Amino acid sequence: MVQAGEKQAKATQRAVHKLKNDRGWTVCRDMVKNLDLLQQSDASFSCELKFHPSMTQFSEPDWEELKIEDHWELVYNIEREILSDNIARSRLPFEEWIVRYKQDWQSGCYEAMGIGVAESEKGKCFAFVPRLRKTQVRFSQNGPMETVLAYTLYTDYEKRCLDVRKCIYLFGNDIVLYSREEHKKVGHCIKTASEKHKGIWSDYLAGGEHMVVYHSEEKDWFEKIEPILSMFIPNKLQILGVGSEHPLSLLLHNNRAYLAEGVKAGLGSSIYRISKNDFGNYASQSICEIFRPLQKDIKIIKEEKHE
Repeated sequence: MVQAGEKQAKATQRAVHKLKNDRGWTVCRDMVKNLDLLQQSDASFSCELKFHPSMTQFSEPDWEELKIEDHWELVYNIEREILSDNIARSRLPFEEWIVRYKQDWQSGCYEAMGIGVAESEKGKCFAFVPRLRKTQVRFSQNGPMETVLAYTLYTDYEKRCLDVRKCIYLFGNDIVLYSREEHKKVGHCIKTASEKHKGIWSDYLAGGEHMVVYHSEEKDWFEKIEPILSMFIPNKLQILGVGSEHPLSLLLHNNRAYLAEGVKAGLGSSIYRISKNDFGNYASQSICEIFRPLQKDIKIIKEEKHE
């Protein structure tokens, strides 16, 4: 029994995030401070982008919700432009597409195809709760204001992600150390969590939002919708966010827009700057990776407590 006045040592765990290849970007150093202050759970770190109240240099864009039923042609062209390899209906002519879209929306399911879809999942119900938003941001401090559209296939992504990730990190965040029995319990937990939600959930297809720069003044849809490309992938122009296994979020740091990519614990969370490439298209470039330590690397801090 601890007597009055005695000191009691209490050990607490604290995650200390680290930058890989610090290139001097203030947004990256501030994000490390932000994550250290937040001390999110591993599940929250993987699924949610949050800002500590004291880190006022960070904010979310001022998003405006758009009614999909008021923007059929816009949604059709977004799907056709960036999701045609993954959604079966996106290759249909417009009149057929809109009929199929309404059916999918009402049923809460869409038919997925391509990379990321297992053979056993073909023809099955992939969860579909769509959302369309727009905002205006600057990609450089003195750059022009650009309209960005964010389209998601699954509005409740964060809630579903949290339910599943809590199962994955049931016994700590170093999954390779799990015993066979622990893996079985995780699998059962994920099955139970998934049954709470309708349809198959795919990080690869529905993780986060698909973003495009929108040029309303253009007449041709090919010119109106400008996907944000991944920069510095040799011999390939990849659309950022398409086929990504991790959610992407648009954030503001001192009123300049960046993209953040959430990744599982033990790996990195990337931050991207957006700028024009040599061809005049908006493209992303990773400027840093922020690592969240595995359980065995988390710093143990002993706190002295007076009873």
